[in-house]
Amino acid sequence: MIEIKFRAWDGEKMVEVAELHLNTKELLVDDEEWLSMCHSPLMQFTGLHDKNGREIYDSDIVKYHMVRSYGDHYDPVTLGFIGTDWDVDADIIGKVSIWPSNGVMMTNVITNDPDMFCKKYPVPKRWHVTHDCEVIGNIFENPELLEEKHE
Repeated sequence: MIEIKFRAWDGEKMVEVAELHLNTKELLVDDEEWLSMCHSPLMQFTGLHDKNGREIYDSDIVKYHMVRSYGDHYDPVTLGFIGTDWDVDADIIGKVSIWPSNGVMMTNVITNDPDMFCKKYPVPKRWHVTHDCEVIGNIFENPELLEEKHE
């Protein structure tokens, strides 16, 4: 069973939410201070942990090392491509989002090695978050992690 818990950004740091009052739209954080949900974005625990055992929350930024082969002939027996014509071995980075229809997804995906991708096999627009990912920050403390670097 997934543990239901939240954290919030108080404008300066992440704080653990002890109580959530939906009728007043207030959060009790660290068992001592009340914050307004209007000014303190709320993030839900996804129920997943990264490869280092760290909890993954909505709005975290995660990194995944993608190793894939692509080709024109898909083999349903091996669940892979026969006669691959393109290989990808690069890190992809994205923001964690909880999608009711698809589960926990990495969105706003960028890569550290754009040369590994091409027009036919582009950087994915979204990717499922798994325990193979690594939490490297969140959108409030580390927004620069999602900025594309052009050289």
